[in-house]
Amino acid sequence: MERREDYLSSWYKIIEMYSKRNLTSPRDKLPAMEGPLAILRDMTDDVYIYDLWKSDLYRSLLWHSHYRWTRKLPRGGYRAPTWSWASRDGCVIWDESTFQRGWRSLIEDFDISPPQKCAHCDQTRGEQLELVALVAPLKDVLLAFDNGWDPDDSEELTS
Repeated sequence: MERREDYLSSWYKIIEMYSKRNLTSPRDKLPAMEGPLAILRDMTDDVYIYDLWKSDLYRSLLWHSHYRWTRKLPRGGYRAPTWSWASRDGCVIWDESTFQRGWRSLIEDFDISPPQKCAHCDQTRGEQLELVALVAPLKDVLLAFDNGWDPDDSEELTS
């Protein structure tokens, strides 16, 4: 399990370095990652869905972009869902705390719906990601961590 976590942490760092590059053709962004992706998929025996690792979904979603370094929309049209790092041109990063050991997902289930055409307006609605996870008001979470909250005691969030 620790090796998988290390491999996936390395993947996010590779994406950070790669996304800082100024690509001549943004369409090449995802095809260029196919080689390393295939190797890592074999090493981790994991599933890669819309640029997210199934076993590491919570960390896969924790990327952000620096507004000065990143265009909001990709040049050349649609590339990936907006919740994916691949949807942006330019630098994407993960906070350093993301790479510390011990992260545990509170995501209990998820569903990804493929693109669908609207029957009424002929427009395409993109992929949708639906998560089922424990949630709490942010102030309660921050107070819980200040008071030594144990994530294994999730009842504290729901009561």
